[in-house]
Amino acid sequence: MTIFFKSSAIAAAVLGLAAIAAPATAAVFDEFKGGQSASDDTTDAAGVFGSQVMGGGANGFIFGNYREVYSFKAGTPAGDGFSEVTAAVFGGRARFSSDDDSFGYGIIRWDGAAQTGVPTTLQGTPAFGASTTTMIGDLLSYGSGFRVTYNSDAAFDIEILVYTENGVFIAGQPVSDTNNLDVTDTVLFSEFVLFDGTGTTADFTDTRAVEVIFNGQLVNVGRLDMNIAPPVSIPEPASLGLVGLALLGLGAARRRKA
Repeated sequence: MTIFFKSSAIAAAVLGLAAIAAPATAAVFDEFKGGQSASDDTTDAAGVFGSQVMGGGANGFIFGNYREVYSFKAGTPAGDGFSEVTAAVFGGRARFSSDDDSFGYGIIRWDGAAQTGVPTTLQGTPAFGASTTTMIGDLLSYGSGFRVTYNSDAAFDIEILVYTENGVFIAGQPVSDTNNLDVTDTVLFSEFVLFDGTGTTADFTDTRAVEVIFNGQLVNVGRLDMNIAPPVSIPEPASLGLVGLALLGLGAARRRKA
């Protein structure tokens, strides 16, 4: 009977560790499958929306189930008709690029709504184009943020916007020139600040839209190519602590058996 209880203690510790350490079923924010692209080659201030993609099947998992892309060429007019700014998703990567003699910004948006054709802008008085009609998911279910792998051949900035029912939150994410070699960085929810409206990041449990805006401040960075792998959730520190407790329990059970 004593042996049974010792074995049960070990089994319980192992099962507890497995339950705690198991990754969430929605650990990936977007698998970046299902090809879509938006390329703008004219400085006519109109921009270009690409096709909207719905999650599932060959398109993989998409947070909120819908994703759309947008590009806007801001300069220079001399390159109109052949140099372009592009935002795209294909081959398991999200991508942003601009040709020589052009610069602008790109958007990848998740808002669970039909394509509206209204871009978000950050220059001057901000204009917010995402739909906030319905909840599309709980960002806080991803833990404390995301781990992101990317490569780029130029340094510039990305802004990430999270829309809740009552507010818009923003986090700036500097991109390094990695010489086209993959590097890994983090995007933490604690880095977001209120940009418009009211509320706190606790409201991320009722997320209405998410946007990634490439070069939203319209810096003329010249020719660039950047791509991002699917963002993966980062466990909460509390969850990691529970894993440690489970390991301690397993160690204690083994010592008792010895």
